[in-house]
Amino acid sequence: MQLVFYGNSHLWNRFVSDSGMNFLETSNVGNSYGTTWGEERRDVPTKHQEDDTTIGYTNCLKPVIPTISPFLRKDGKPLPYIASNEITVFSIFNTGTGTISSYRFDTRNPNSEVVKFDEFKIN
Repeated sequence: MQLVFYGNSHLWNRFVSDSGMNFLETSNVGNSYGTTWGEERRDVPTKHQEDDTTIGYTNCLKPVIPTISPFLRKDGKPLPYIASNEITVFSIFNTGTGTISSYRFDTRNPNSEVVKFDEFKIN
């Protein structure tokens, strides 16, 4: 097995272990307030009950920057995650080729294009 596929944090992020195990979290839009990575932090709204902080590292692994079209920080550098109440994310696993492709869609604009932003292959 080279893939651990999980969700429920309402964000997208990916990690790879030294042994080649891929960890992919992809679970639609939501309120993953407090998502962090280095200096970047998605603020928790003042009236929000929970502090759903995602540290940005899973099993002490550094996050993988999306391979095709990552979201950009305010300074133009790529973010290794998508955490948004407006952007929905989904991933497709092609079992015939071993390719996992991740896509995003801006729900604020129903006529916008679906954008493939990450893709990787397992054996």
